[in-house]
Amino acid sequence: MTDRRAWLSAVRAMALTALVFCIVVGALLAHLGRRLYAEDPLNAPALVALRERYAAAPANEALRDEIRARDLAARRAYFTAQARLRRGAWLLAAGLVVLAVLTAAAEWLRPDEPAPPRSSAMDSVWEAMRRRRRAIALAGAFLLVAILIYRWLA
Repeated sequence: MTDRRAWLSAVRAMALTALVFCIVVGALLAHLGRRLYAEDPLNAPALVALRERYAAAPANEALRDEIRARDLAARRAYFTAQARLRRGAWLLAAGLVVLAVLTAAAEWLRPDEPAPPRSSAMDSVWEAMRRRRRAIALAGAFLLVAILIYRWLA
């Protein structure tokens, strides 16, 4: 029995670790997603200003190269963040699967509680309590019907 308890405590510790992992990954995904969609890297103010300057002077090759370099950096940052979001989503899904498996294992390893011994005296007590509950429910239903009829006729 002690071996089963040792396994149970180990599985619970791993489940807690998986839960913390899922919470941290979920928080990081939420932060990265909010930051990614709040900022529009392709229409950054510095890049827009450079494009406007280039529209005024299209022959300026140094400005064109700077726009290309910044645009490439912005696109690289955007697509890297997209890849991190996808990878993080897979990590979160895997963490949730591990958490579900560990939770099921902990439930399986949990010791069964013994059932109380049955006696005919207790059976009669439970039967009397069941009859009382049924009588109270019927009385409540009768009162509800009476109130509804009274409100309908009034």
